Amino acid sequence: MKTVTILPWKFLASETKVYGRLLKVGTVFLDCFLEAVQNEVDKFKPPTYIHDNLSKGETQALFSLSSDDSIIIKPEDKGPAFVVQNKASYVESALSDLNNEKFYRKNDADLSPDVSDQVKSVFQKMLEEVDIYDQTAQYLLPKDCKTSRYYTLPKTHKERDELGHLKIRPVISGSGSPIWRLSEFVNFYGNPEVQKLDSIIKDSKYMVRLIAGLNEKGPLPPTTAMFTIDVKKMYPRMPQHLGVKGVRKAFSCFPKALHRKFNRLS
Repeated sequence: MKTVTILPWKFLASETKVYGRLLKVGTVFLDCFLEAVQNEVDKFKPPTYIHDNLSKGETQALFSLSSDDSIIIKPEDKGPAFVVQNKASYVESALSDLNNEKFYRKNDADLSPDVSDQVKSVFQKMLEEVDIYDQTAQYLLPKDCKTSRYYTLPKTHKERDELGHLKIRPVISGSGSPIWRLSEFVNFYGNPEVQKLDSIIKDSKYMVRLIAGLNEKGPLPPTTAMFTIDVKKMYPRMPQHLGVKGVRKAFSCFPKALHRKFNRLS
């Protein structure tokens, strides 16, 4: 980044008296300083050419991949890599997941407007009963809502299914949906408190540290049994009413987590 030293007095009229770096005329200094800054800013022009850090072959390969309608490029579920998938296989796996009527239900129309009206109705009732502050409600109310989007991420760390397809992690992107800001709000204020729960397991490294902490207290008994549980598609399989019940139970452990924004939580 280029550093520029501004000397405003260089731009003053010759008849203006300067004492060191102070001006006899009060407002002239500020006017000249602003003019000097503007002059320096005007000198900065966006580069007409940006150096490409890729070779010509790499650039052509990326362009070819990005314009190929027969493939889908997605980041892997766990890890930094990107996976190039056959689009037909990607769609087949996604439809196979969505057609499971145990977890998904097909609607004939977009329900986002209905959900938006329901959310607004709930907040209106909370405002009338003074259960929520007006400023909080205005932020959380749905505005210009979008439909949630479904996509999948490939699980490259898992064995392929019986058809040879990559196993997938279904994701529902609710960004811009009627409950997006509400979910964001609960996560922002609730997540720090959730981290304090005894049952929280953040990731594998966190589990290793827990075991190391147990070993510091002495070797575990020979009868100690350790096991892992692999939950397939946990969120789609979780009954909604039980998920809500779990959240309520968690919040009951730290009732003051949202007290700054809500007067009362029902």
